[in-house]
Amino acid sequence: MLLSVETAHTLDGIPPAVTETQGGRTQGMELQKLLLARIGGGMNATKLYGIMLLSVAMAMASAPASAETVTYTCQYESYSDEKGLHKVQDEFKLVFVVDTSKSSAQQLTDRGKFDVEMMPALNGGMTLVEMIDGGKVLSTSIDKSGQSVHSRNIILEGHIAPSQYYGKCSKR
Repeated sequence: MLLSVETAHTLDGIPPAVTETQGGRTQGMELQKLLLARIGGGMNATKLYGIMLLSVAMAMASAPASAETVTYTCQYESYSDEKGLHKVQDEFKLVFVVDTSKSSAQQLTDRGKFDVEMMPALNGGMTLVEMIDGGKVLSTSIDKSGQSVHSRNIILEGHIAPSQYYGKCSKR
């Protein structure tokens, strides 16, 4: 099946034409025929067609995004639960590796790497969300200055056991 897309705009009287086969290949023969007819054929038309084809290819190809992998190491000093605000007794640390070019993230633990959902904030920072079996939802928000809140919404034995940790993340 041959599809054809044409626009009403013209370039020096030559209407742009894009035809596509069912396999997804763009056919430039129609455009080349139009160019040859417009300029009178010969070597110049072929060179012009090649230059136009190269220009279109370069314009359509996006520059590769510079992949930046950032590691956030978050240390939490205090937490709150249904009983109030407390000082963390044992070290509580979370480590995330974020690939900014893919907007993806993983949490690094002593059991391995786990994918987490990354949601960038509009004005800097992000929230990382992890859903664990049994209806547990963990979210870690990191602002652009490195301040962090880690929230746990866990149901234990049929009852909600919420907690929230407060700390700071370093970035490298």
